[in-house]
Amino acid sequence: EESTALAVFEMGADGDATHSDGSGKTTYTETDGDYTLSITGGTQLYTGARDAKGNGCIRIGSSKNTGAFTFTVGADVNCVVIYVAQYKNNAASVTVNDGDATSIAKLSNDGEYDCIVIDTSTTKTITVATTSSGKRVMINTIEFWAEAPVAD
Repeated sequence: EESTALAVFEMGADGDATHSDGSGKTTYTETDGDYTLSITGGTQLYTGARDAKGNGCIRIGSSKNTGAFTFTVGADVNCVVIYVAQYKNNAASVTVNDGDATSIAKLSNDGEYDCIVIDTSTTKTITVATTSSGKRVMINTIEFWAEAPVAD
């Protein structure tokens, strides 16, 4: 039986297949059906960004500063999947809730993204952060799941 995400947030509109850095913000909100992704506490958070293939993204981090944002999920969301790529082709890593750093291999220049799967069955608030200055990342999609998706 194929499970489907409760909600898929696409981080803004797709556009021309040219990289865009986006605009600095501290919040971002997107709704899919009954679910709302409400990002708060953004530092070095840029919305309206696009990867080199034109996919809508948000960017965190800058060449000089780390970036981060926080969001909270509802009781029925027990897993979150975040699709994240290196900014252009710069080395990047992120932490989730101050955990161990995850190195990001995929490049936003290629329009490809690594998946970070986060268990939210007990901790409903998630903070995603870059690990050091210059380690910018592009986030293409955030999905809310009732249970962890099973890889095909």
